[in-house]
Amino acid sequence: MQEIDQLICKAIDLMVDGKGAEAEKTLENAIARVRARLASETDDGTAARLHERKGDSLALMAEHEQALLSYEEGLKRDPASRDLLWKIVSVLLENLERPEEALSILEKNLLPLDPENQRYLEARDAARAQLRHADGTDSAEEGGHECGCGHDHGHEGHGHDGSCGCGHSHPYAN
Repeated sequence: MQEIDQLICKAIDLMVDGKGAEAEKTLENAIARVRARLASETDDGTAARLHERKGDSLALMAEHEQALLSYEEGLKRDPASRDLLWKIVSVLLENLERPEEALSILEKNLLPLDPENQRYLEARDAARAQLRHADGTDSAEEGGHECGCGHDHGHEGHGHDGSCGCGHSHPYAN
């Protein structure tokens, strides 16, 4: 596994240095090594990590659909993997514009395990915002809104200055 991790790190360094073609070849090498290891791997935990590394390589190559499939394969081998769940959410939300699926995973799988995790909460709020945007509704729709502070605010929840007492400024309030 260490050799595969080193190849992925090398590819990232090459990308940073503007050597995209060389980085892609390095990532393809990493994927080939993952495939070779997966062909004989019987340990579910190791197989899950190999699928994760393959997904990481594919994501770096901007092959987001393929990365998602690889992460999902890893999740089949290790259904409780927070890392794989998070990577699936990230790809769905940031690259594939599928916020409904990301939100479902966050609410059913990740937030119940760690309800105060700021990264999960921010992703949940981003997914909700994307869904509102896709529906053509704004954050001040009837019934209240989610502002990212963790509070559900009704229309009367904000002062005239846009504050709700949570420490965030809400320019869209009232």
